[in-house]
Amino acid sequence: MEDKHKKYFKANLISLFFLAVSFISVTLAWFAYSGFASGSVNVDIKAWYIEFNGKSEANNEIIIPLTNLYPGMDTVIESVNIKNKGDSDAKLSYEIKSVRILDDELDTSVDQNILRDTLSNGYPFSIDVALSREYIDGGGGEASIDLSVSWPLDSGDNDWDSSWGIKTYDFQDNEAKKEGLDSSYQARSSVKVVINLIAEQNIDKFTYNTGNMILFDPELNERCDVIGENSCYRTNLITPYYDDSENVKLLPNILNNYGSGDFNSYSSLITSVSDNWITQVGPLELRDLLNLVSNDVHNTYLIRKESNLSDSIVGYIGEENRFEKYISEKVIDKKGYFVFDSTVYDYLDTNKCYWINKEYDSDRAFAFTKLEEGKMKIYPENKESICYIVPVLSIPREELVIE
Repeated sequence: MEDKHKKYFKANLISLFFLAVSFISVTLAWFAYSGFASGSVNVDIKAWYIEFNGKSEANNEIIIPLTNLYPGMDTVIESVNIKNKGDSDAKLSYEIKSVRILDDELDTSVDQNILRDTLSNGYPFSIDVALSREYIDGGGGEASIDLSVSWPLDSGDNDWDSSWGIKTYDFQDNEAKKEGLDSSYQARSSVKVVINLIAEQNIDKFTYNTGNMILFDPELNERCDVIGENSCYRTNLITPYYDDSENVKLLPNILNNYGSGDFNSYSSLITSVSDNWITQVGPLELRDLLNLVSNDVHNTYLIRKESNLSDSIVGYIGEENRFEKYISEKVIDKKGYFVFDSTVYDYLDTNKCYWINKEYDSDRAFAFTKLEEGKMKIYPENKESICYIVPVLSIPREELVIE
C-alpha cells in the first residue's frame, strides 16, 4: 500500500494480556487469563472511547481477564466495544507485540499474519483476535475487537494434545517449585500474548470496511450510482482488512440470477454471465469465503460430528500452505463442514445452494446454503446437483479511493 497509509496520528493504545497460569493434568489443561498494567487500571472495562480533541496522541490501556479455559470447556469469548466520540474519522488496527509460549519467545518482527497463523494454528489451543471493522466514523461510529480462546477436548490429534499437556504440566510444575523455594519469585504464566490496538486519525482515501455495500458496474469497470441502471450491481467487499493486496474482491448480490447448473458446468457459467464485463472476473473460491466468515471468531465453527470430534472455532486460516493442509487434513479427511452466523453476513443469507470453486472429493464439491434460521453452512454437495453460481469481481484497490 502507499505511504499514505502511514500518515496517521496515533490516538489510543490497548494492551491485551492473555496469561495461561495453571494445568491440572497432562491432557486437560486449565488456562487462567489475567492482565497487569502499571498505574490504576480497571480490569472490568469493556469499552474504549476514542476522542482526538486536536491532540496528536493519547493512550489508554484496557486489560481483559479470561479465566477457567481448558480442553473440552466452552470456548471463552470476549469483546471490547469501541466508540468514536470525536469528530474525526478513525482507522483501527492491532499489532501482536510479544508472545511467549512456555519458555519460548516468538519472533514478533515477522509479518503479523504469520503471528496470527501461529496463535490460531500452531498449538492445540487457539487464540484468535479480530476487528469487526477497520474504519469508524467520527461522531459515534462503533466497532469491536473480538477475542476467542479455545482448546477442543477431542481435536483429532491426541498425540499433539498429550505432548503439549506434558510440556505445560512440566513447565508449570517447575514454576511452582521455584516459587516454593523462593517466596519472592513470581511464577510465570504458561502463555503470554501482548496485543496493541491502535486508533489513528484517518486521512486515508480508502475507507471501506469488509462487508460494505458498493455499487459497481462491471461493464464499465467503475462505481455507479443507481442499481439496475445500465449494469449497475449491488456488491459487497469480501477482502479481509488484514489483506492489503493491490486488488480487492467484490461479491455481487447473490439474489440476482447469474445462472445455475451442476459443478462441472461452473466455469462455463461464470464465463457466460461475465461475457460483456470489462472487470476481471473469477469464481468464488473457498479461501475467499472462509477468510471472510472466519473473521467472526465467536460464531464460525468447523463441525466434525461424523468423526466424533469436537466443534472448533475456525479463526485465522493461515497462509496458502497452511490453508490447503487445513482443508485436506482437518476438514475433508474428518468429514467436516463449516457453520457461520448469517446475521453477521446477511448478504450471504440464502435458501439456495451456491457452488464454491473447490472439490471436496471425487463425487462432491463445496457449496453454501442455509442450515437453519440465522445460520449458514459451507458443506459438501454432490457434483451432479443443480446449484447457483455467483461471479466475483477483482478490481484495483485504487478504484475505490474517494477523490
